[in-house]
Amino acid sequence: MLKTLLLTILLFTPTSNNEFTPYQSSNHYNRIIPKDEAKCPEYWDMILSVGWAKSQIEMLDKIMYRESRCNLYAINKTDPNGGSFGLMQINGFWVDFCKLNKKRDLIDPSINLRCALSIFNYAHNRYDNGWGPWRETE
Repeated sequence: MLKTLLLTILLFTPTSNNEFTPYQSSNHYNRIIPKDEAKCPEYWDMILSVGWAKSQIEMLDKIMYRESRCNLYAINKTDPNGGSFGLMQINGFWVDFCKLNKKRDLIDPSINLRCALSIFNYAHNRYDNGWGPWRETE
């Protein structure tokens, strides 16, 4: 009986590497396929993994490209409050708000995107415009 069950599973399990099936590991379920016009597609999975909603990815991609050209090491030292850092060019003003040790922590893309999400949520709750810190409207 067990042999029959295993054989049935093997026979009916798709073998193509291009398809996601229920038999593959769960880490495939959170992936998203970036649109062809995406500017920073290499960060789309990370965007989801740090808590951004799928509906926000396209705007985030647009802002990320405008702010840093998808360069996680981007630093604008001429901005006030010690400069702006990373993918989303987060200003040094937000370091304490995001509970970071130093401004350079913002060069880490996951920290940068998490901090950006905190800033987005703050601006959304306080001003009803989460994109406001980046001068965008929802």
